[in-house]
Amino acid sequence: MDKKEFLLRYQSLQVKMEKKRSLIEALRCLSLSTSKIMNEEKELKKLVEESKEIKKEIMKAIENLDDYLQSLIIYRYLDGMTWNKIADKLFCCEKTIRRWHEKALSLLEIPK
Repeated sequence: MDKKEFLLRYQSLQVKMEKKRSLIEALRCLSLSTSKIMNEEKELKKLVEESKEIKKEIMKAIENLDDYLQSLIIYRYLDGMTWNKIADKLFCCEKTIRRWHEKALSLLEIPK
């Protein structure tokens, strides 16, 4: 797994969790079997726990980066912000954000 894949796992799980929540809501609206709903809720709970673990792994992996690089990684990979929004938030241009991103990835050490 490369560094971007390591960081993107959190966002991927967030998408799966949102789809699962939508499915559960649709099943409730259709008044379908409670056992199906309960199974889906169990799967959602597992995804939530996995998401928490992945977030902890990411936070641990970035703890040695400078604060501005940590912020960039958090905004991009945990909060899902666009490059432009990150640039606004950190008061610099998008080109600088992309350069910092490359620096953060080069310094990032992911667990084996």
